Amino acid sequence: MLTEQDSLTKRRKFNGKFRLGYFEITTHIGLAYLYNNELNGQEDYDYKKKIEEFLNDDSPIIYNYIYPRDDEDLLYQVDHFAPLNRNNHKPIYIDMWNKLSDELDINEIKKCVKILVKEFLHENIPNVELLDIPTYDETKNA
Repeated sequence: MLTEQDSLTKRRKFNGKFRLGYFEITTHIGLAYLYNNELNGQEDYDYKKKIEEFLNDDSPIIYNYIYPRDDEDLLYQVDHFAPLNRNNHKPIYIDMWNKLSDELDINEIKKCVKILVKEFLHENIPNVELLDIPTYDETKNA
């Protein structure tokens, strides 16, 4: 149940829009591929270590956050219930790493969206409707 204050906070606007930030959903299969094929051992050491820890632990979901790097990025901090970093900034980008499924089909995406809404907006939603579903070819070119 939302209180009036929660409702006001959630409707805070920036250029006429509520800032949700950028979300990405990454399966453990995608993370393993990234770890083994895309990342540089020395340059990406910390990121690879985070991925390795996640792949080897029992957590079904963790979140990886990217926080503002400069003054311009501060404008894009999210408006919802996301953790603050040591500079008291909210993230601009949230990556959901999950072991819920080996692949992301429409149903898995909907399940992840419900989890993200519960986690960051503190709401339970019964349905997720995808308004514009890209074709397979469109996703390859994204």
